[in-house]
Amino acid sequence: MRLAGGLLLAVATGWTLSCRAPEAQPAQPSAALAAVDSGDYPLVLFNDATYVELAVGEARGLFLFDTGANTSGIDGGWLAKAGVRGTFEDGGQLAGTTGVRRVQKVVLPRLGLGTGYFLEPRFVVSDYRAFAHPPAGRQVGLLGTDLLVNYEVSIDYRARRARLALRNERRERSGAWQATGLTYPLNLPTVNARLGGVDMPCRLDSGASYLEDRPYLDGNVAALRALRAAGHELHQVGSLRVRGVTGGQTLKLYQGGLSLEVGPRRIDDVILVVHPSGSLARKDPLLLAGGTIISRWERVVLDPFDRLLWLPVETPTD
Repeated sequence: MRLAGGLLLAVATGWTLSCRAPEAQPAQPSAALAAVDSGDYPLVLFNDATYVELAVGEARGLFLFDTGANTSGIDGGWLAKAGVRGTFEDGGQLAGTTGVRRVQKVVLPRLGLGTGYFLEPRFVVSDYRAFAHPPAGRQVGLLGTDLLVNYEVSIDYRARRARLALRNERRERSGAWQATGLTYPLNLPTVNARLGGVDMPCRLDSGASYLEDRPYLDGNVAALRALRAAGHELHQVGSLRVRGVTGGQTLKLYQGGLSLEVGPRRIDDVILVVHPSGSLARKDPLLLAGGTIISRWERVVLDPFDRLLWLPVETPTD
């Protein structure tokens, strides 16, 4: 059992991101953003991870649509083959949930996204060839929150559609939706969750997924300790091998009748995947909900302008 390749990219350190916001503050729309095209995208799903096709210069390719990465990336080999020109520079260090590595970045002339575009966006140069790829095509890039935070992000897993809306393009939500507070530490969407009755911050990572459709919830060692301190008897139920852009790692699995509550939604019997190192490693409890969790909510809307997470109210079944 292993993680679908390349889906656990997290935070970058040591260099300045385009559109980077101060900690706990979402970035404001870039001055380079202007109306040009539609904000609706067909969504490719692969092991609950989300992908969209983007145009880069004259080429088109499949990009991981990743709310859990605050640095966008592009495959260096594909970039050269596609004939897309850019300026290369040192990218500093990239920290992911599986480790840290030094990277190069490329500055592209322009990128259209939603009804806007970015001038000189920066992408980490990566190699995605070893990752698991959707049947629809090979992953050639990763779209992270350094760009996505300029939009309200809607993901509809049922209709397989994604929508990027500027501040003035947002739609009103009916009574079928409920909002809960959202923060953006390190430009990563984070919501308060209750796991086993214990409140913890939880990152929302649409790009992270596992090869099995089980309710895997990532967390750090501090989260495991907090649950045990609250009286939960959690037992190790195996381990799995994960792979991210910074390497691979074997992680332990814990289970013990835990329920995850976020806003109006509840998921029972989640399996905690414990990360002893990487970007989740910190002194305080921290969770990460990937595709196997988020897809169970069916539809999600991340609003960085009002700092709200909108989820559909679950319909009771009799």
